[in-house]
This record gives sequence, C-alpha cells and structure tokens, in this order.
Amino acid sequence: MKEEIVYKEHVVLRILGFNTHDIFTAHKTIYDYFHYLDELTDEAILHSAITILNDCYLERSSLFFTAEEIAVSCLYLAIQGILTLYTHFRLLLTLLLLYKDIIM
Repeated sequence: MKEEIVYKEHVVLRILGFNTHDIFTAHKTIYDYFHYLDELTDEAILHSAITILNDCYLERSSLFFTAEEIAVSCLYLAIQGILTLYTHFRLLLTLLLLYKDIIM
C-alpha cells in the first residue's frame, strides 16, 4: 500500500515536470559524510545531527543555504556535543548569513 502511494506520487511529480532524481538533500549529505568519517564517529553523532537537521527546517533562514552547508553545520554541532541547539543553531545561521554577505 505504501509503495503504491509513493509510486503514484512520483508519477504525478513526473507529469508536472519535477525532477525527482537529481535532488540533493541535507539528510543524504549527512549520511554520506557520516559514512566517510565512519572510523571517527559513532551512531550517537549521526542521530544528533539528524535531530538538529530536523529542527533546523523549522527556521526560515535554512532556505538561504545549500543542503551541503546545512548538513555540515549540523554535523559540526553534533560533533561538538552542543545541547542547547536552538540558540547555537540560530547563531550559526546568522554567522553563515554574514559569511555569505561578506563573500558576495
């Protein structure tokens, strides 16, 4: 049943002209980086990074960054063991916005 719904959603998206194959999400990027750093990290960091990532999508400012920038930021916060996610993540997003303004 679930597979049928997913298949029909993909059919509708294809008919509407959406590209469903070349999408880079922050979740996939986190998993890719996590597997690259496999010897240095443990599962707790992965779970923390995914939790931070899920929380970051609640902020509008996450629309200004690429999936890779968001994923790397979430992994960095998870590795640092920051528990007060909301204030530190907002600070990190603000710093990234300032960084983008300086470069551009």
